[in-house]
Amino acid sequence: MKPLEKITAISVPVAMLALGLIIMPFYNSSTADLNRKKSERPPITFDAMTSGDYFVKLSSYLEDSLPFRSYIRHLDATIDYRFFGDSPNPVVTLGKQGWLFHTDSLQRPLKHSSFNPDDVLDTIVSLKETVEKNGRTFRFSVAPQKLIVFPEFVADEHREKLLAVQERSQTLRQYLYESNIDGYFDVWGELIDNRYTKDGTPIYFPKDTHWKMEGAKFQARALIESLRPGLWNENAIKEKQNDYWPDLNRLAGLKNRVPNIALSTKRPKVETTLKVNGRRMGLGDFQVFTSTASDPDITLLPKIVVVHDSFGARMRNMLSPYFKEAVFVNFMAFNQGFDEEVINDAEIVYINRAERFVYSVKPGSVNDALQDPRLYSFLGQLEGSQ
Repeated sequence: MKPLEKITAISVPVAMLALGLIIMPFYNSSTADLNRKKSERPPITFDAMTSGDYFVKLSSYLEDSLPFRSYIRHLDATIDYRFFGDSPNPVVTLGKQGWLFHTDSLQRPLKHSSFNPDDVLDTIVSLKETVEKNGRTFRFSVAPQKLIVFPEFVADEHREKLLAVQERSQTLRQYLYESNIDGYFDVWGELIDNRYTKDGTPIYFPKDTHWKMEGAKFQARALIESLRPGLWNENAIKEKQNDYWPDLNRLAGLKNRVPNIALSTKRPKVETTLKVNGRRMGLGDFQVFTSTASDPDITLLPKIVVVHDSFGARMRNMLSPYFKEAVFVNFMAFNQGFDEEVINDAEIVYINRAERFVYSVKPGSVNDALQDPRLYSFLGQLEGSQ
């Protein structure tokens, strides 16, 4: 290589890196594609710099802050996925026919060598007792994970794990069903029997961890029917076309968006308003909806608190118009210091948990949000609100 070529080969990447470092303070980078907060810059102090993990933290901050980081990541992920057929991120497992699965859905259910559904049952009963101490109504359900509803799209190399997960899922479902817990309802069978819409579209996203709203609708309907049989109105469901960036595409570094149908309930003579949006107020992931009816003969159920994860979030706009007030609290909000007074005067508590997390429940531990003392403290505040 000639001297000029050597100088060019070295100077071009160095110049690009230098340019990135120069404009970094003026560039507001985002880590939304990584599904986490941006790494914070470590303080420039003697104590901090002499700590063992200072340069690890600094490296993470620089990686997250580099301009155009997401575009570089997208290019790298596209090469891995399109040309080599590899997963760009170990969090994402490649399936058949372009389907993607969250790796945790194959690993978490098998993390513990022994699984005792009694542990899950005891936790549900404990939550139920806490809610019902002051006469409140308790409801609980599990959102089935995608590989249980669409196992045929899991790659053959994961077949052994899939069979083990299916066995545990069936054991859990059967045990909870036969335990006949008042307030627990099961939509596994209905989802599997209706896993495709009339036009042949799957009710879970092929490239996302979650169900579509068509899937969430089964659980929303089951909740309403468990509280007031006959109240659910299928004709009140309205559709709106939009596009969506599937979370597994995002985690993999792929920017492909997909068509989506958003569902919401529009009951005749009922007006529903988003009263509080905790995220926009910086108070955590919770929302409060209020509904009023212009006709006194229209039934509005009493105030409900829905504690949920990302699966339950898809029910918000379908459930809210059936209640005078509906408070939706994501499990993560307990880490964000939201105003717990929003739950005062609730008469119904509904807890919905994604299936894969339920397998982490173990006695004497806090392996899952269902066992988090902050959840019990929250429900304890409910006890004193009447």
